[in-house]
Amino acid sequence: MGCANSKATDTVVPPTNADGPITPDAQGQVPWTQAKVPDAVVTRHEIRSMPRADQVRFANACLKLRENVDGPGTSEWFRLAVIHGGMPPLSERTHPEYCAHRRSCFALWHRPYLNDFERALRRADLALGGDGGVSLPYWDWTEPEVSGEVIPGIVREMLLTPFASGFFPTPPSPPLAPLSLIPTDRTMRNSLIQSGVPDLAHAVLRSTSFVNFSCSAFQTSRSPSVEAPHNSIHGMVGGVMGTFQSAFHPLFWLHHCNVDRILQKYLQLEPDTESELRTIAASFDSTPSRGFPSGPYGPYAPFTSPVSGAAYQAVECFAPLEDYGARYDELPPLKPPQLREAPWLASFFKVDVRTMTDPCLVHVFVSSSAAQTSWAPPQAATAAQAATAAQAATAAQ
Repeated sequence: MGCANSKATDTVVPPTNADGPITPDAQGQVPWTQAKVPDAVVTRHEIRSMPRADQVRFANACLKLRENVDGPGTSEWFRLAVIHGGMPPLSERTHPEYCAHRRSCFALWHRPYLNDFERALRRADLALGGDGGVSLPYWDWTEPEVSGEVIPGIVREMLLTPFASGFFPTPPSPPLAPLSLIPTDRTMRNSLIQSGVPDLAHAVLRSTSFVNFSCSAFQTSRSPSVEAPHNSIHGMVGGVMGTFQSAFHPLFWLHHCNVDRILQKYLQLEPDTESELRTIAASFDSTPSRGFPSGPYGPYAPFTSPVSGAAYQAVECFAPLEDYGARYDELPPLKPPQLREAPWLASFFKVDVRTMTDPCLVHVFVSSSAAQTSWAPPQAATAAQAATAAQAATAAQ
């Protein structure tokens, strides 16, 4: 869910990252949480359309992540989930809120976050005897029902059980809502259809300016942001998903994987997005935060790049996903705009669109052919006209 960005401080202690330095245990063994991830690229699928065996394999890897490694609060699930919004009453110094919302790096910051979670899943699969080929699926809520399911059935069946005793290093305050507190399929389906969220998710792909696409703070009615349908899904699911601690819920990861899939399609359609982000971050959206200590175009905390081994950089979001071990089975389609009435066509012979560097709004004034000789386009008022109008308005009071 959307959350308030915390101010950057000098006292933040970032959590251990799974792709950081390997630290053997007392017996000299490498913990499974730091095992080498296989080089093979995994494919992300729509979870409701996956074979049953693959769904169960994913769910088992998730359950493995919930196991403590060395005492309370040491599971991979806790390590990853607490990054997003922290967890009161834990100190913000040791467990700060890193999430990026209502900023131009909203969808981009979540990309290494998802990659970190997926790599943890693959290590969990190795620990369970698999080959590490499990991937993070996506929940494509633009299709309300797939295989007779709205909310993925495997989530209801296997992943909504309460966290075990000792999962949290200290009890959350206020307590988290039960993971099982989610809508019925009928309620969720009605909410999706009546809200128009699926159509909105397709419409964001036509926001040709990244500043509009990037986050709800900069969107317009004509150019909506991918953060808008994202926020709606969090609200529709409710419970933990409607709080700053939403990353503790399994649907968070499937939901954000779909948001990332929409981002991937957008980057395919708009290959100049990186240069746009650079410009945005250097001008009106430059303020740093814990999740991006140098601003939206810089390192994304607290993530380590599995490619460079150094701090993950914003520029890496624009590299091929395969370089980071993943791909999507398919991307959202770019649906044609709907024609709801007969179009009016206008030609502007003296306008050279090649000279335009920013989006423009063109006003077209239509009059009857009989009025062509007497009609004149609106003109900006002169200073004298403005003064006359002001005097007339004063006299009328």
